[in-house]
This record gives sequence, structure tokens and C-alpha cells, in this order.
Amino acid sequence: MIVPKEYSPMELLNKSYVLMSNRAKSKGLEFQIKNNPSVPSILWGDEERIKQIITNLLTNAVKYTDA
Repeated sequence: MIVPKEYSPMELLNKSYVLMSNRAKSKGLEFQIKNNPSVPSILWGDEERIKQIITNLLTNAVKYTDA
């Protein structure tokens, strides 16, 4: 079920960073978040679904990146 609400994209990215940074470091990968200033500070959408998508993308990136 989609549950739209206001959320902060930077908070969501920071949480994702915390989840993935240790895994990336264990593989010797550098992991950074670069913020585009044009991204609004508050967005409207299903934060949990967006978080799942970002987590899946980052997990695959770390898993399939050797260097």
C-alpha cells in the first residue's frame, strides 16, 4: 500500500549512507553523498518505497563493484 507523506530526501539519503557505508568500506570502496542544491528540502511521496529503492540500488552497487 502506498502511503504518501512529506519527507526529507537528505535525511533519507543520510540514513541510507549509514546503512551502507560499513559494507562499502569493508570492500575498500569510497562511498559519498553529493547533494544537488536544486533538490527540494521536502518532498511528497511514499518514503518507505523510495527508501527501499535506494537501498536496493546501493546494495547492488556495493555488491557488484570490485574497485
